[in-house]
Amino acid sequence: MPPTCTQEEELRIQAERKVKFKGMACIRLEWLHFQGKKTRELKRKNVERLKSNFQKKCDRLPIKNYIPTLIEQQHFEAVLQASFSD
Repeated sequence: MPPTCTQEEELRIQAERKVKFKGMACIRLEWLHFQGKKTRELKRKNVERLKSNFQKKCDRLPIKNYIPTLIEQQHFEAVLQASFSD
């Protein structure tokens, strides 16, 4: 049976992740800076959900708590080096 659109999309995402994904990092939210994009209006419901989640505990495992981002190679390498020097 040929793959469905959902299966094809999942396969495409997995292939892209293998090429582009380098790892994860836990960073302070105030360190994030967004350039070149207009900021969105805050959605109060989402803000309250996040506040509630993080007041209970900082649960970093659910994917909904991740912020996908791009970082420059030099910053990535500096973080890797610092993490192994501790």
